[in-house]
Amino acid sequence: TLLPNFSFHAEQIVFDMVYSPFETKLLYCAKQAGAKIISGIEMFIGQGIKQVELWAGKKIDIDDDSLRSILCKVYCNKI
Repeated sequence: TLLPNFSFHAEQIVFDMVYSPFETKLLYCAKQAGAKIISGIEMFIGQGIKQVELWAGKKIDIDDDSLRSILCKVYCNKI
């Protein structure tokens, strides 16, 4: 198993910082047990937006869902 002596359950939220593949083995195992999963793509999006804002010196107006959709076409292979 991925984590010996540990079992996932539906009351958990499991986050994996890895963004490619979208669904890592950790997230797959957690999802199979009913846990809510969060892919590293969420952190990747947040960091990317913040980097552009710091570089530009101003807040940018971007739709997170649109950016997520674009990135997932490249990195996720599925959503």
